[in-house]
Amino acid sequence: MSLHPPRGASPTGPVTARTSAAERVSVCALQARPGGFVLPPAGPEQPVTASNYAAFKYGDTSALPEYARALARAIEPLLGEPGAPVFVTSSGYGFAPPAAAALSGPTTELLRHSGREFAEFRTARSSVTAADYATLPPAERSRALGARHLSPQVPAGSLRGATVVALDDVIVTGVHEEALDTALRAAGAARVLHAYLIDASSAAATPEIEARLNGEAGRDPSALRAVARSPRFTPNSRFLKAVLRLGAREGGGVLDHLPADLVRWMQEAATADRLESIPELRSGARELLSRTVTAA
Repeated sequence: MSLHPPRGASPTGPVTARTSAAERVSVCALQARPGGFVLPPAGPEQPVTASNYAAFKYGDTSALPEYARALARAIEPLLGEPGAPVFVTSSGYGFAPPAAAALSGPTTELLRHSGREFAEFRTARSSVTAADYATLPPAERSRALGARHLSPQVPAGSLRGATVVALDDVIVTGVHEEALDTALRAAGAARVLHAYLIDASSAAATPEIEARLNGEAGRDPSALRAVARSPRFTPNSRFLKAVLRLGAREGGGVLDHLPADLVRWMQEAATADRLESIPELRSGARELLSRTVTAA
């Protein structure tokens, strides 16, 4: 499957859809082509490319300003007239945030220019995620994540009757969307607008498309070291798990080249998110946690 647009493909702007379960908007959508799916061509209104998206997933936020502008453009017309505050959250997590969490701050700041009042909050996740959620089939995703695992971190009653914008980078099977939608409505939200960089739901029958969109950096120690050297690097759960998945020897080689403060963060995150309990990560997690990091 190629994620590069074929010659002559026409660009697309924000894509909106409504399903029985959720209201959704995206910056772009995968397009079906013979043999697979492709991203639409990038342009002024659509900044997502296969390369900058894959880099973003592992913590390189160089494209984040363009992503935030595109999301804000897609979301703002759907909010109606200014009124009660609009709440903004992203996909749920424990200690280590997913890449999508980085979308919240800059997108919310741009939306505030519309004259509305916005309030950000985190949605906590209690379940221990599989080593790579993107590789799981739908049934296993459903077992790994349900509304019972998600908890909006707001005072009781704060979301009653509110509109919530839920930001994420991609939708494929819709398992996370359904769980988050249910959790937010249970907390009182009257409307939940899910906003994505990529709508890949047309490929829901091929959930491994998500792993392909994420790129190959997670399997390449040198690529992970290069991501960490980016001036716009923000550590996240995918980067952490990718290093641990390499195991004690190769993962340890990556750790040898990382700044001490980043290694300390990884140790704290691995402990808090119980990553040593995941078989695929156990060897790398033990190597990480065995290290004594000298204070800066």
